[in-house]
Amino acid sequence: MLVSTLFTTALFMAPPLEEPWGCGDSYIVSQGNNSAVSHNGSEAFAWDFDLDEGHFVHAVAGGTVTMVREDSTVGGCSSDFGNAANYVVIDHGDGTGGLYLHFAPNSSPLSVGDPVRAGDMIGRVGLTGWVCGDHLHYQTQEVCGSWYCQSVMASFDDYGVPGYGVSMQSDNCVPCERALDGGVTEIDEADFGCFTGAQQHWTTSTAGLGAHHLHTAATAGGGDLGVWRFGVDTPGTYALDVHIPSNHATAAVSYRVVSDEGVTDVAVNQVDLVGWHGLGEFSFGSSEDDPRVELSNNSGSAGARVAYDAIRLSFIEGPPGESGSTDGGDETGGGDSTAGTTADPSTSAGSDGNTSSAGDTAEPTTAGDSAGDDGSPSGTSGGTTVGESSGAGSGDALPGYGGSNAESGCRTGGDPGGLLLLALLGIRRRRYRLRSQ
Repeated sequence: MLVSTLFTTALFMAPPLEEPWGCGDSYIVSQGNNSAVSHNGSEAFAWDFDLDEGHFVHAVAGGTVTMVREDSTVGGCSSDFGNAANYVVIDHGDGTGGLYLHFAPNSSPLSVGDPVRAGDMIGRVGLTGWVCGDHLHYQTQEVCGSWYCQSVMASFDDYGVPGYGVSMQSDNCVPCERALDGGVTEIDEADFGCFTGAQQHWTTSTAGLGAHHLHTAATAGGGDLGVWRFGVDTPGTYALDVHIPSNHATAAVSYRVVSDEGVTDVAVNQVDLVGWHGLGEFSFGSSEDDPRVELSNNSGSAGARVAYDAIRLSFIEGPPGESGSTDGGDETGGGDSTAGTTADPSTSAGSDGNTSSAGDTAEPTTAGDSAGDDGSPSGTSGGTTVGESSGAGSGDALPGYGGSNAESGCRTGGDPGGLLLLALLGIRRRRYRLRSQ
């Protein structure tokens, strides 16, 4: 009776949830609540979502980050990996929190204490912890001082309590708050809301501007599209540069620029370039078209990789061809920096002009669409936690893990029991952008 009362109380406290992926995309529930597979006991009210490795994960509700782990590089279909999952925990401020499991190493931009709104990017899907296939595990849970707590009932804004196989289209939309302001505006692939596009089969890397970029396989016909969007507060002519990282950029591609002049395709062989490379000068703000820069993985470069990193727009005083309002130089060893643009002084560059890297993540080994269960811990809440709050990961016994539940873990297959940044406008200090609540 006590447990039932606790669940009922938590249901009324838990905020309505948005989908944990980007605006407009649709994905299915690969395991729902109260599953005979493994969502039972302490994780009875969890969901698994069929997201591929490398996919962006967005917050389902607002709150404050209380725990982050992203140093694990191991996982597998065994309880031996129960305490090896990377995760983010967000306190909703109402007695409940959100637990997001199985993130890729070093893929979260968050730190303990950061405010988060629904829709903010909080990490990327990985294969860490107890997993038998790539997926995202999410549960609303009690706040108990550990990263893994008793799950509680919750529901999604548009879908209630979705069960196994339900396809959910995301309305978790974040507007782009970046606009051309007559100075230098930088937008990278971490500026969610401003960078959107197809996300399947993309992999994150710790190289590139700000020590991160995305990459995917080049294919004839394409299928994956990255789009950098922005508003225009100060109309005019801007020099456009794109940043090419030192690795995973091995394809001949075409950037598409939508400006006042219409649609312009600019061919770039990424393998020949490192650092900033100028695409030309373009006018923005005089037409009603949606200004943007697009990059498809459509390329005849067999076996090559297409890299998605930052773009930079620098205001030019006067008509195209005159000197710009800023006087910067090329990055050392970098590509062709357009006149009037400024190299990023905050980037630690090597001899090739690219940011130094702690090493890249491995190439994707996506196990198709078969998603397993959560891979939550099988014994204690151990593991090294980055910036973890007091009491987390201290070896406390986890509720509900023992007996038959000790055999739970990530499994592929069905769900027979389912009931249901400051990303700089000026470019002095680079950090993933987090908006306040």
